[in-house]
Amino acid sequence: MKINKILFLDDDPIVNVINEQLFRKYNASKQYIVCRTSQEAIDYINQANPLPEIVIIDLNIPLINGFAFLDKFHNKFLNNLSVYILTSSINPVDYNKAMSYPFIKGYLKKPLSREIVQKIIAEN
Repeated sequence: MKINKILFLDDDPIVNVINEQLFRKYNASKQYIVCRTSQEAIDYINQANPLPEIVIIDLNIPLINGFAFLDKFHNKFLNNLSVYILTSSINPVDYNKAMSYPFIKGYLKKPLSREIVQKIIAEN
């Protein structure tokens, strides 16, 4: 079954282009939403109907970091959304904190690879 929406949240425009293109290569979703700030993603999620099935976020985002974003949508993410952290952080504290959220499906290291994209598609 094809995924309806995937939301990418990363402040780096190059990372967003690469990530979206990797998923497009596998025709993974009908729609791709790219947000460069947490506020942009918050505004999108607050009005989205339906919500994206997959959310892929970076932790190190200016102003509202990835953890604050996760805290804001904790209840919405528990409703059958697949949330993945895609980060350059190798800090074990970040990993442990991210994995403490019950809705996190994976903690992925940048850059995204073909194999990881295929795994995410298969899981969803």
